Amino acid sequence: MSASGVDALWHRTAVTVTLTPSDATSGAARTEYRPAGGSWTTAAGNQFFVSATANDGSHVYEYRAIDRAGNLS
Repeated sequence: MSASGVDALWHRTAVTVTLTPSDATSGAARTEYRPAGGSWTTAAGNQFFVSATANDGSHVYEYRAIDRAGNLS
């Protein structure tokens, strides 16, 4: 799985992160994300947004894909 829209720059508006899952066997069922160590949230349309006004500084997010067989990436 890959993520796009991610960089190390400062932003004045929300950043859209797009997750691109792939699974050649059963197919991807959904993607999830969380702030490092937080709770998992299902990404709507394989995207999530990081607010530019949430907190100044760097933000670390983890992400994963779940395939139709229930396997985690």
